[in-house]
Amino acid sequence: MPLFILSTTKQVLLFPISHLSLYNKGKAKYTGTSTMQKNTEIIGDNEYEENILKKSTGLRDHLLGYVSNTALVIWLLSYSFENSVLVMPFWQFLTGAFVGIFVWTLIEYGMHRGPYHHYPKATKVGHDLHHRYPKALIGIPYYVTLIAVISVFFILQFIFEKPGLGLIMGFMWLGYICYTLIHHASHQLSAKNMLFSNIRKHHLIHHVHPDKNFGFLTTLWDRVFGTLYIPKKKQNSSS
Repeated sequence: MPLFILSTTKQVLLFPISHLSLYNKGKAKYTGTSTMQKNTEIIGDNEYEENILKKSTGLRDHLLGYVSNTALVIWLLSYSFENSVLVMPFWQFLTGAFVGIFVWTLIEYGMHRGPYHHYPKATKVGHDLHHRYPKALIGIPYYVTLIAVISVFFILQFIFEKPGLGLIMGFMWLGYICYTLIHHASHQLSAKNMLFSNIRKHHLIHHVHPDKNFGFLTTLWDRVFGTLYIPKKKQNSSS
């Protein structure tokens, strides 16, 4: 798993750099195939979509997002250490890490099924544009998530102790980084790795059936909430 993440990270970060002229401020239109058409643009259907595109596309913001999100994880996890030593038993650290990633998968599912597909308008329109241009670098601006995470931490610190809160939120945001890396890779790369292949297949089905497969890193919540896509042949055979 760590080697898979490192390999995917390298490919995702290097891929847009090698196509800098195409990715600059989203100045490329993507078809349903793996090819990219030069000298065309990602164009919104109205002024609102154009404003969303201006704020949510571009190589610079894409890379700054990885930098700021990694810095957030380091900052949050730093509360679990004092003088480079864990302030809690190691088993507690591992438990917090598991809880953080587990909670992230639920948040990921909820955000995708709710705000991304229904409301508020800004996230829905932005996600609709992603469905229209799946290979483009379209995402929530890095400074929005930066402000949101820091704000949530400083609010919750009045309820929870900082070491435990920082630990869980740190691994939640590490889950978010893994999500953004692998999600982008799923639209750009085709690998033989079984884990990546299964994640990619599950997600690409969502782009064909947008009311199914809202989960990305895991199918757990789609199974729990009944949104897992089941082919009609399997449905008929099981009935």
